[in-house]
Amino acid sequence: MIRAGIGRWAGGRPLVVSRQRLKGGIARVLVALALLFMTRPFESLLRVGDQDVQLALIGVIIVLFGLDAIRTPRRFFWYLTRDKLLLVILFLVVVSLGWSFAPWRTVPGLANLAAGTFFGFYLALRFRLREQVEIIVLALGIGAVLSLLLGAAFPELGRMVTAGGDIVWDGIYEHKNSLGRYMAILGVAVWALIVERPRRAWAWTLFLLSLFLILRAESATPLLAVALVVVFQPVLHLMRQRARGLRLVTLVLVLAAALAGVAVLLYPQLGGLTEAAMELLGRGPERDTLGIRLDLWGYVWENILERPTLGYGFDAFWVGANRISFVTRVGTVWEIQQAHNGFLELWLQLGAVGLGLMLIHLIWTTWRAIAVGGALLSIEYQWVLGYVAALSVLNVSYSAILGQLTIPWSLYVALSVSLGAALTRQRWARAATPPA
Repeated sequence: MIRAGIGRWAGGRPLVVSRQRLKGGIARVLVALALLFMTRPFESLLRVGDQDVQLALIGVIIVLFGLDAIRTPRRFFWYLTRDKLLLVILFLVVVSLGWSFAPWRTVPGLANLAAGTFFGFYLALRFRLREQVEIIVLALGIGAVLSLLLGAAFPELGRMVTAGGDIVWDGIYEHKNSLGRYMAILGVAVWALIVERPRRAWAWTLFLLSLFLILRAESATPLLAVALVVVFQPVLHLMRQRARGLRLVTLVLVLAAALAGVAVLLYPQLGGLTEAAMELLGRGPERDTLGIRLDLWGYVWENILERPTLGYGFDAFWVGANRISFVTRVGTVWEIQQAHNGFLELWLQLGAVGLGLMLIHLIWTTWRAIAVGGALLSIEYQWVLGYVAALSVLNVSYSAILGQLTIPWSLYVALSVSLGAALTRQRWARAATPPA
């Protein structure tokens, strides 16, 4: 044991911290810092010439995690095999190098994806789902507080000018949509804490702060993602308590409602709800970028039809003439680097095979969370289902799935592997004779 300092608790006992607890606390802080760096705060400032300082720091931290993981190789490989369908998807990504449209682009993309995926495996290996949520809240909570301070006190750094000439918040990030996405993830994570203990004042404060920053960023899709998770909280509770047949019916209803909400957002002709939502965000028709997205998706669909089965290879389409031709045709000022729709982007990269496998994995992950719901704590259950729902919604306007070295993908890997481990332990408990 380590006697920390000379102070005493209110009860008169000396402050004593075990070595194991101290080591675990350091590991949490290090992982939280890695998550914070992966959001790429102050990206333009933290550069030395052409060198990205944050990317170098992330690389060093992941190497440290790798050295820690190989200390227990059997445990690492056990976790690695808890999600075999995910391994199949990753194998497809790797072999797509064989038919890649731009192999020189696919190779570094594979390296980044490997780093982000390993980070997710490491989270599942070292931390329970509850601890993962706490680390996410710590990392993104720091980003939220810094974004608030920067946006309020230093507008020249914490705000940006949109293509339409309006001023919105981007906080410590390089774009308003990045602020919106990360605050949506923070909102879902904090909401899981609130559901478990509604009287946490600090959690409510952080949740309201995340909503405030989403509104200041005027980012519609993240707001929809958080709203769906909050509105369907009673449904998630019902799915955990009732019989399997009712769980399945409830799951179908939730998915149908989510798809309906996304359809209303994407297709204004379904009614006036889209315009009303945009006006609430301060985004009138003159500022709506949906028209450009629809043109972009039409262009993406034309190219999908040319290689519908296996696609153009991982991260290989948006190079050279493919990107320039769309910018020239539409005349947009956007720097097009993705389809701004994760499902279309996945189809573009890995074809119908890759898209089908990923959709199956999303549905399978949701069903596994429902299957082990009784064994999970409320915070874990709420986080898994809430995050899968939010990720699916965010994927409508951003390529969050297979997103290389990004937080959304790493967190999805972590929760998926953690669910697989929980299911295995549950089967061992039912057999009453778990292996050594």
